[in-house]
Amino acid sequence: MSKLVGAALSPFVRKVRVYLDERNIGFESEHMVPGSDDPEYRKISPLGKIPAYQDDQVSISDSSVIIAYLERRHGAALYPQGAVELARALWLEEYADSAQFEVFIVGIFFPQIVAPVMSGSGPDLAAIQASVDRLPELFDYLESQVSGEFLVGDSLTIADISVVSPFVNLEYCGYPPNPAQWPRLANYVAGIMRRPSFRNALDAEAAMLRKMSGR
Repeated sequence: MSKLVGAALSPFVRKVRVYLDERNIGFESEHMVPGSDDPEYRKISPLGKIPAYQDDQVSISDSSVIIAYLERRHGAALYPQGAVELARALWLEEYADSAQFEVFIVGIFFPQIVAPVMSGSGPDLAAIQASVDRLPELFDYLESQVSGEFLVGDSLTIADISVVSPFVNLEYCGYPPNPAQWPRLANYVAGIMRRPSFRNALDAEAAMLRKMSGR
């Protein structure tokens, strides 16, 4: 069976986990924090990135690399086949992995949820607010990209998994898009999160969240 290595609350680990569930590819999970110096982990992920992935053929890291490999090995399913549709899906994946990650995760989730656990001190409220102030710009753009149930075509693609995964972290922090201001985006995100693959990921994360909050 394949192995997915990383921290469950990472949007990139969640991205691959959801992909594996959507494709019905069996896997087991192994916890590992980014940047770990565990020697066995570094053999798989020399840059210390999460997630890392192993099966009977490869040991690789980086969510986009892993999914590209799985699409080749198991047959294309969540990468669109048309050139224009593929370009749009890859662009939205990149937008999620860069712009959303910078604001949602680095700017809000890490200082609000992760850093206080690591340091034992309170969250940096000023730093968080600076990123919260940037949310409308990202929400406006994503609202403009939503026209239906999915971002590209009429079925789930890598774009949907990539864009919605960081929204899970944002919801943990209490900053989902306001349906009154961003109705298409809010409805779209809620719809994708209702998929069994996302629900399975959230169930797996619940125990870690309780541990971090001391409950």
